[in-house]
Amino acid sequence: MKIMRNKIITVRLTEEELAFLKTKAEESSMKMEPLIRALIGGQRFQKCPQEEKRRLLRQLSGISNNLSQIFRCADLHDPGMAEMKGEIEALQTKILKKAKEL
Repeated sequence: MKIMRNKIITVRLTEEELAFLKTKAEESSMKMEPLIRALIGGQRFQKCPQEEKRRLLRQLSGISNNLSQIFRCADLHDPGMAEMKGEIEALQTKILKKAKEL
């Protein structure tokens, strides 16, 4: 069901407040209206990752996917790979932890 937003409020801001809001919207890659709604709803926002962070996140994601593929392939050829599965899951957990730190 689509949310109907038909209530309008007018807010007066100083030049500094408007500049701050615009900066936060740009940093979070959001338009100002969704950003304000998110803040009202108590959501946190964060800066959009810079290109280097995006590149690292893509690499971490690729590594995690490769680990999953390795396990699936090994499991097909040797169903007794339970120990390896535990190690792969531990590595994936470490990867996710590092990705969250970025």
